[in-house]
Amino acid sequence: CSKSISLRYPLIEVATGFLFALSLFLFPVTDLVSAVWGVRAAVIVAICVVVFVIDLEHYLILDRVVYPGMAIILALTIAYDLSAGLPLSFFFVSHTFNSLLGAVAAFIPFWFLWFVSKGKWMGFGDVKFVALMGLALGWQSMLVGLFLAFTLGAIVGLALMATGKKQFSSKIPFGTFLAFATVTSLFFGNQLWQAYWSLFRVV
Repeated sequence: CSKSISLRYPLIEVATGFLFALSLFLFPVTDLVSAVWGVRAAVIVAICVVVFVIDLEHYLILDRVVYPGMAIILALTIAYDLSAGLPLSFFFVSHTFNSLLGAVAAFIPFWFLWFVSKGKWMGFGDVKFVALMGLALGWQSMLVGLFLAFTLGAIVGLALMATGKKQFSSKIPFGTFLAFATVTSLFFGNQLWQAYWSLFRVV
């Protein structure tokens, strides 16, 4: 088309390839059970890359990304429990229950903030995405992810205000921080959780 290609396209492709390679390294495929979990991780990464980029540019989190993503993640989580041979009587200690608990635990407080503020404090896209985040991570890693997202959002927001690029009332693409935090927690959530609580241990 006689037009130059924006640098963001190769950057996004390289970053996505790197994240897929990292997910394969951290969730190696050795059998059917691990393959299901590996595919699940790759799906979460793909969704988060899309949300990261679109929300950063357009302040939008698309339903056609979030809703199918939630369905696929839940289906793969159930498939993982079934392929691992987990009996139905152990549902409350299953990954499926942990994922559903994470989704509900994340959705309710965010929906309440959205409802009380009538959408002024955050968009409903963020509310829907935190439900996906909880579903992807489970309640424990979801807490790590939310802490990371709020911390990064606050740091970047303050930096932008300090440089005059944003005002206190300006919007920030919070979905971008949520997506970054979701991938980080997917890969390193357990280690971050343990590192955090180790700070409170008495030596």
